[in-house]
Amino acid sequence: MKNKKKATTLAHIEWRNSSARIIFYHKGERFVRSLGVISEDAADIARLQFVVDVKSGKVLPQSNRATVPNEEMTFAQFTILWLKDREKTVSAKMFHEDNRRLESRILPVLGSKILASLTGYDLDQYIKITLAEPWQNDLKSFKALGDQSRKHYFRQLYRMLKQAKAWGYLSHNPMEGLTAPSAKNKATEYYSIEELANFWKMFSHTCSQRALVIHLAWTLGLRREEISGLRWSDLDLENLTATIQNCRLYIPGHSTISKGTKNGEIRTVGLTPQVSEMLKCYKTDYDKYQSALGKKWLGQDLVFVKLNDKGQPYSPSSIDHWLDEYLNKNELPHITLHGFRHTMATLLNEAGMDTVTVSELLGHATKQSSVLGGYGMAPRVTRTYLHKSKDASKKMTEIMTEIFDQVMLLKPESSQTSSHVN
Repeated sequence: MKNKKKATTLAHIEWRNSSARIIFYHKGERFVRSLGVISEDAADIARLQFVVDVKSGKVLPQSNRATVPNEEMTFAQFTILWLKDREKTVSAKMFHEDNRRLESRILPVLGSKILASLTGYDLDQYIKITLAEPWQNDLKSFKALGDQSRKHYFRQLYRMLKQAKAWGYLSHNPMEGLTAPSAKNKATEYYSIEELANFWKMFSHTCSQRALVIHLAWTLGLRREEISGLRWSDLDLENLTATIQNCRLYIPGHSTISKGTKNGEIRTVGLTPQVSEMLKCYKTDYDKYQSALGKKWLGQDLVFVKLNDKGQPYSPSSIDHWLDEYLNKNELPHITLHGFRHTMATLLNEAGMDTVTVSELLGHATKQSSVLGGYGMAPRVTRTYLHKSKDASKKMTEIMTEIFDQVMLLKPESSQTSSHVN
């Protein structure tokens, strides 16, 4: 039972439905931190950390948050203002990642420094040297970061200081002119038609949940969060279309949450007849479990749930575990779920579909990229004048149906179509 009693001397958690905030009175000042939707255990851990942050000077009391003179404001004090604004403009997952980088590596090093005193040299050394070496604080040890990870830190600091300038706390952004770490491009992962056929050679249950997840990944180019958020009401199995409009995300310290797509747009993609029939086959078992449980069913309308556990939804990360387990068990070439998105993009492009349409079908927010072989995204100038074909989903169904037939033709006869729970 959540304790809603208000304390006056100790840090306490104040609940409103499933959202919480911490209130702490220290040295005559009131300190507050909003936690959003969070579990009771995570909130209690956050409460203890908040007390430490307040006592170490990382958190400003409410009365002083907007009145600290520019020349005295520390980076930690500015961070409080930045996070408050940031939380309103980005997804919960992105906000969590920003906060994680701040609390683990940025604030312990830069938090006590006066914001206006930070120089390009300080920040360049922090990115190039401090983050590139292992170190530890009072709580844990940190390994050295690679180029790609340091690039994320560079971008976040750049955004923060750009905002500080826009708000008048800085006369200029000290990171202007600095060069972000250059991460080497990884070789693009994708399977050829022959490799897809080989992938299925030991999969005897093509109507099982795990088989369907992979088929949806490579024939529809879905992200794992989109697969986890797929609902039966999104599928038109007769007209061979799927409407992608939901994601399920897991954020540490929070429960799994549902939201719209990554770029906020709804898109329609084409199902192949083969995958449609597999979904119908799987739905037969699904309906039996749902009907037997009645009101005890927890899966709502989600397609992929634990049938043997009252329809409890899967965590999105379960999909990655399934794939890794299958690859290792059958000693197959490594590929990630994201690699199957690359596979679909490549197959569609090789079949003659233009990069603009491929990009739209994949649900990209920005339609530009380096290239195909990896990802079918169109250059910026092309995107300005071209738009997705109105018959894109139909064309996609035609192409992927033909490719699916080729894959199954190459697959050994030992595989058979049958339903299999979980």
